[in-house]
Amino acid sequence: MAKRWLVLVLGLTIAASGACSSGRAADSVPADCPTATSAPDPITHAGGALVESEGVQSAIVCRYDGSNQLRQSANVTDSSQLATLISGINDGEPLPKGPISCPMMDGSSYTISFTRGLRSGDAIVVQASGCRTVQHGSVGHWATDSLMTNLSSIAGAREVP
Repeated sequence: MAKRWLVLVLGLTIAASGACSSGRAADSVPADCPTATSAPDPITHAGGALVESEGVQSAIVCRYDGSNQLRQSANVTDSSQLATLISGINDGEPLPKGPISCPMMDGSSYTISFTRGLRSGDAIVVQASGCRTVQHGSVGHWATDSLMTNLSSIAGAREVP
């Protein structure tokens, strides 16, 4: 009798673990979204435009949760949406030089890659919690509320742990 219960419990455990799998399969990740984000470069200077709008034809926006898993992505091709996205990225105030004290960060982020013709550019990284920064290479700005709202409407809102 105990053996039957063990087989039943084991069978239910295996079935439940397969049914509860919420990760995305590797082949379902869009080609332009990295499977995970890497740590951004240290910010060494601030100010200036992070993205030039000339020639931009599309953007892919990828949203990652706090455990660095891709959760949602979207391709933006509408010219007015692209202009709003670029404006939101460039509109933030430059980050101050030196150390900054920020609220706790949960690791959620967005990456944005713009395409000009057949070329894709480096990814813009937006930290969605903590200080909420926008970074391209070693240049950084504060993320504006309008940018965060726009990113949420494009690729979903960050999941609060």
